[in-house]
Amino acid sequence: MSENRKRITIKDIAKISGISAGTVDRVLHNRGDVSERSKAKIKAVIKELNYEPNIIASSLSARKTYRFITLLPSFEQGGYWEEIDKGIDKAQEDYAMFNVAIEKRYFNQFDAQSFFNAVDDLEKESFDGLLMSPILREKSITLCEKMNKLNIPVVFVDSLIEEAKIVAYFGQPSYQSGYIGAQAASQQLPAGKSIALFRALRKGFIGANQTLQRMDGFLSYMREFRPDCSVINVELPLSTPDNISESNDIMRQAFDKKNNVGVAVIFNSTAYRIASFLDSEAIKDIQVVGYDTLTSNVYYLKKGIISMLIGQRPNKQSHHGIKALFNNVVMKQPVKRKNYMPIDILVKDNIDYYVNYEED
Repeated sequence: MSENRKRITIKDIAKISGISAGTVDRVLHNRGDVSERSKAKIKAVIKELNYEPNIIASSLSARKTYRFITLLPSFEQGGYWEEIDKGIDKAQEDYAMFNVAIEKRYFNQFDAQSFFNAVDDLEKESFDGLLMSPILREKSITLCEKMNKLNIPVVFVDSLIEEAKIVAYFGQPSYQSGYIGAQAASQQLPAGKSIALFRALRKGFIGANQTLQRMDGFLSYMREFRPDCSVINVELPLSTPDNISESNDIMRQAFDKKNNVGVAVIFNSTAYRIASFLDSEAIKDIQVVGYDTLTSNVYYLKKGIISMLIGQRPNKQSHHGIKALFNNVVMKQPVKRKNYMPIDILVKDNIDYYVNYEED
């Protein structure tokens, strides 16, 4: 930051714009009634001077603690949602000095009632901002409507619901990632072979919002460019010690020679389940396409059973999501609504550069 930029004050803006310092202060902090003409003049001067308020001083002087809540699926070590969680921890470190406190809450992503209960609990509380994964569409839309009436901003990560009243979304364009997944899968598909499309079964609902959007994109591509290709739909139950045998039987039926499967696709982070089965059964002529750089997924990618993973930088989603809440709530600044993560196409030849890369 230059010395000239440091010396700019509210009084400077008032003098140049010809408007009182009190009015400038109201515009900067988004409070009180100010005419549109005055707002326009003040904002033009702010832009010209490249002014930034002293956010440390303004935040600490307010003597207010800003309470943000995050609502995400619970996770096991090494899982996709652990990376989302790490991004929140990084954001807490970044914004703790500004009196921002982040409270993390979790639900079982495979049980609709768990999500319902977590959302119902939120509606009984008072807080300043919410970052969440909208795993169930209608319940998430209803929550956002209630939060909007209370002037509580909501940020989505992982999947977007267009109709929801949110201030920002950080994540992949889910439909497009499914579309690209279909393109990659069909290019790997030997002539005359079929695609097995796996969907993880969940208790109380047919699929997560993101998974359904990815599937829509996938099937759209197949209808448009590969109508000749047979797609076999497979419903795979959540893997537990009690149903491993059932899951294996389902995969064994799906990969029976009569189905002539050449590529298997799953739209969540559990591609390793399919790869592990193919490995244990010594099935060599089927490739797997999946999502996310879990350690188990990377292992089978390097082994050549998973042919491609689609990455989406989960820690960046949550870190930028908290930053958006901070800018909106503390700084009173507008934030961009749609913030798409790259659709990273990962194969065994480039995966190490991706998972080992660390930003300063």
